[in-house]
Amino acid sequence: MAFSLPGTASDYLNTYDLDVQHSFSWGTRQRIVWGGGVRVAKDKFPTVLSSTQVLQFTPANRTLNLADIFVQDSISLTESLKAVLGAKLEDDPYAGVEPLPSARLSWKVTDSHLLWLAVSRAVRAPSRIDRDLVEVIGPVVVIRGGDFQPEKLLAYELGYRGQPTPNASVSISTFYNVYHDLRSVEFSPGGGLPAMFANRMTGDTYGVEVWGNYQVSAWWRLTAGANWLHKNLHFEPGSSQLGGVALAGDDPTYQVSARSTMDLAPNWVLNLDLRRIGALPSPASPAFTELDSRIGWSVSPSVELSLTGSNLLHPQHLEFGTAVSPIQLGPTGVETGRSFLVAAHWRF
Repeated sequence: MAFSLPGTASDYLNTYDLDVQHSFSWGTRQRIVWGGGVRVAKDKFPTVLSSTQVLQFTPANRTLNLADIFVQDSISLTESLKAVLGAKLEDDPYAGVEPLPSARLSWKVTDSHLLWLAVSRAVRAPSRIDRDLVEVIGPVVVIRGGDFQPEKLLAYELGYRGQPTPNASVSISTFYNVYHDLRSVEFSPGGGLPAMFANRMTGDTYGVEVWGNYQVSAWWRLTAGANWLHKNLHFEPGSSQLGGVALAGDDPTYQVSARSTMDLAPNWVLNLDLRRIGALPSPASPAFTELDSRIGWSVSPSVELSLTGSNLLHPQHLEFGTAVSPIQLGPTGVETGRSFLVAAHWRF
């Protein structure tokens, strides 16, 4: 894979993957899946030069080898109570071996109602940017990779799925995520340049997601969903706090969506998708509401024609950023405009 932005940046990446998986039953109550994989990534990032700036990866070429092994055991404790236990060992080229355990328990209260809970550990391994990036402006080294370690997450989840009526289904899930060693940008010892990527941010997030489906009639189905997120991130004592906690992401506190799917006539389908995205905190960006639509015609079992319209409520809207900011793209943010797409699909 190659990417090139003439006069600005380019990179070249070849990735090779091998995955092996095997499953078998152990007695009448357990189903075991185990396996592993290897990924080899060979990349090349040429130095980016301008009249005042040098941006490069040191070394420019690197081969990264990532390997993992895993096992998962699905256990039927009773007719209505099931557990899934899993473990994974991931060997990252920068940080070494990380254990990734998980556990899930589900209780089928009735044929129409299910409760479940889960706990799991995950990490984000260092990338080339975290470890190998070097930026030089004039004679000054502004940024260089440091001894960045994996970001760590411990996730707790609790949920419910049910079908209160033959035509309706609903899903509610809550989560609480605890983060450690999130990426921060720190001054060098002594408080000067170059700045380095480190792990001096921590915190937690929590929220809820709700989804529902309703079959209005044989030809009309409604789907709606919403999620709410609260973030509580902060720097550890002694951090330089460069860039603020916005470096960990710029997320809306809520998102709401609704879809209508209608089979208007034999071989004709109309989809309407309405969404509301809450405001972003930093860079501050306003909330927006948009509508997408698609009408499709199955001319034959192998040929389908369709017309799709995106962002139909406004000629354009702002998605990210409003003013000059060091962590946004462009001086005025990113805007998305109304668009239409005519497509033909031929299956053979």
